[in-house]
Amino acid sequence: PMQDEPDTGPPIAPDAGTHEEMQHEGMPEAAAADPIAMREVFIEASLALTEELVSDRHFGAVGALDAVESSLAALAAASPDDDLSLLSARAAALRPAGADIDSLRLAFDPFSQALLDYVRAHVGTLTGPLRVAHCPMADNAAGDDEGASWLQRPERVWNPYFGDAMLHCGSVKEVLVPATARDAANEGGSL
Repeated sequence: PMQDEPDTGPPIAPDAGTHEEMQHEGMPEAAAADPIAMREVFIEASLALTEELVSDRHFGAVGALDAVESSLAALAAASPDDDLSLLSARAAALRPAGADIDSLRLAFDPFSQALLDYVRAHVGTLTGPLRVAHCPMADNAAGDDEGASWLQRPERVWNPYFGDAMLHCGSVKEVLVPATARDAANEGGSL
């Protein structure tokens, strides 16, 4: 059964648009060729997907996959030396899992782990804040009892694995990219 789609949820980031606005087609050509700019676009698209899961918006999450896929393809084109194969495979596995929000959340875990690995490899080129949050109660793809982690911007936890049912369950475990003074002024609890 489909869940009702709430109309509101936490904002993604102060400067982020909708997932349609983040798609590669609307980007200036110079930005599309810049690997650092494309990393930012991909991270924002991934955070938009997280926000849709946090807000229990199944159809919004499925729609956000378009921006994740297109920004990842643009990133691959702009960064031919980056090994994006695992991240691409995990992103591709999200679409077939999108039949219901619970399946999508379970498939989100391996994508999230690959995303965290990618961010860790590129921390020096990314805009903060970027934090690793962890929920010990969330199911993960490994099926163990270790919980699941994800990338987010705010200090307060916004849980994509449980959404509204346990919105703030978990804790921030690591700051990958600290906030700059500009970022801190704009943070305001957004993903």
